[in-house]
Amino acid sequence: MSTIWQFIATFALPAPLGLLLLLNLPVPKPFKKSAVSIVARVFEVPLLGAFKLLHVMLVILGLSLISTGRVLQRLQDQENSMGESPSMNPMYDTVRLNKRWRAERNLWLSAFAFTMWTVLAMFYREMATRLRLEERLAEFETSDCTGTIDTTRDVSVSKEVTSRPNTFLSPRKSPQGNVLVSPGRGESPPPAVPGGIMEALKSLDSKKDA
Repeated sequence: MSTIWQFIATFALPAPLGLLLLLNLPVPKPFKKSAVSIVARVFEVPLLGAFKLLHVMLVILGLSLISTGRVLQRLQDQENSMGESPSMNPMYDTVRLNKRWRAERNLWLSAFAFTMWTVLAMFYREMATRLRLEERLAEFETSDCTGTIDTTRDVSVSKEVTSRPNTFLSPRKSPQGNVLVSPGRGESPPPAVPGGIMEALKSLDSKKDA
């Protein structure tokens, strides 16, 4: 096994499995925050300038996956060109099968490692977002300025307002006891006619009739 595949088998594959197991442990929230901070420190290890450990691992595993895929495709094309006729040299068949087995092993190693690093990055992002939102919600619930509105009212004032009669809309009466038309909203009441003038008009009408 070459150096790159030793690196993948000994670090690139076990590391995300261990970190993912650490994030999924059923522990209290303080320990969960510590696990998230540990994963963040692993991701933020500087390697190549602005590239962190997570970026480098994804690039290496992606390139190895593409490379092993091309090698396996080349071996498959060679087998297809030979057909089903058996080789005259058994040693050649052993070497060919050995290369195919090694290429398939490397393909599955790189594919599984790349998938685990991707899953770990996504799960870490969701876990960090959830913890941050839970902290903000707890701060909002325990803060003094929660935005509540005091809906209490003065009972005496409300009683005074509701018990006051609506004199503006009540019907008006003349001095003789006749009910006048009550004005509507926004209308001024009609002028009241004195009782003496009404009696004088009635007397004049009776004299004219006589």
